Amino acid sequence: FTDESGGYQIGDAIDELMEDLRPSYLTDTNLFEVSWSTTKDTDLKPVLDTLAATYLAERRKVDEATWNADNAAFTSQRQDLQLRIDALQRDIDAFIRSHNIFTLDDIRYHPLAREIEEINMSLAEARKAVSLLRSSYDQTQAKLVGEIEPTAEDILMAEQDRTLSISAQRLVDLRAERRALGETLNQDHRAMQDIERRVRAVEEEFESQRRRIIERNLTAQLKQLGYQIESYANMIRELEGRLATKDAAFNELAAKVSEYQTKLLQRDNLQTQLQDIEALL
Repeated sequence: FTDESGGYQIGDAIDELMEDLRPSYLTDTNLFEVSWSTTKDTDLKPVLDTLAATYLAERRKVDEATWNADNAAFTSQRQDLQLRIDALQRDIDAFIRSHNIFTLDDIRYHPLAREIEEINMSLAEARKAVSLLRSSYDQTQAKLVGEIEPTAEDILMAEQDRTLSISAQRLVDLRAERRALGETLNQDHRAMQDIERRVRAVEEEFESQRRRIIERNLTAQLKQLGYQIESYANMIRELEGRLATKDAAFNELAAKVSEYQTKLLQRDNLQTQLQDIEALL
């Protein structure tokens, strides 16, 4: 393809070549082929070589443009992910400081959880003490109203009272005197009858005085038990108030830890995405 001056008409040659080329796709493949025929054997190789070189050069340009575009996109994504990871890590650090999250592995070992456990133990001990005190209170009250008899311990405590010990000694002396008279006199003797009346009178006085002392001691015990029950009741109310406050704080902490773990998961997901992108660069 030359003009009148002998110059090459490249455009016309290309147009002619495009008309003569016969492209086709190979069945069940991603390949295609181009066929071209000529009457001059010497033209065949140069033309096909030029076609192949031109195709490969254009393909390289397209591949390079695609790679550059992908690389730019991945680089931008990597920078964006790194910025998001850094921002999220700062948020996590500030979150830990702000909400006083010391133990991140297991919230059960947080100081607040230990405080709640100690309060519950104190509550259990106080309630047990109150139960025992109420039982003693009811039993003491039953003794006072005569529903049950005083115990041997109650009687012994009363007999250790100084006023009753004087009467007891007096009773011992009278009984000794009665025994001495009985060795020489019979029961019908006036002296024996007189000593018997005196012994009975002192015995009745002793029993009456002992009952009054027992009642006085039981009343004092009942009053003391009432004070102790009220003291423990106040302690229980105070502990229950503290427990309610600590429980609320612990529940809030649990929610914050859950939020913290969500932030960690978000950060880990972003780091996984970053690693995937870096593997492509």
